[in-house]
Amino acid sequence: MQAVFEIQEMSQDWKPPFKKNRSTKTLSVSEGDSFEPLRDGNHLFTLKGIHGNRVLLAYNRLYTLKGYEHPTERQIWLEMNEGKSFSSLWDENGITKTIYLRDLKALGGSEATQLASEESAQ
Repeated sequence: MQAVFEIQEMSQDWKPPFKKNRSTKTLSVSEGDSFEPLRDGNHLFTLKGIHGNRVLLAYNRLYTLKGYEHPTERQIWLEMNEGKSFSSLWDENGITKTIYLRDLKALGGSEATQLASEESAQ
């Protein structure tokens, strides 16, 4: 089984002129795979499992799940078409990534495959 995720990223400069960059990409990921590489060589997300129409995601400690104070577990359940936002305040720019579960499909393969990518700057 594979899960199709849409990841929206917004990056904003910490210093003037406070430029915002936005990008959106779609990834197809198999169970057990890590995806969305970080600058330290690790990955932001790991797909732990697919259960019915939801998935269990683990996320990197360098990002904070928005709307929750000091979560004890770094795993979340993500339902179909539900979005969760994560922020990193320790990079050179402020970064927020929002992940959506868009589809589940029965396909082979063990690597995360980028299906489409689209970028825009504001």
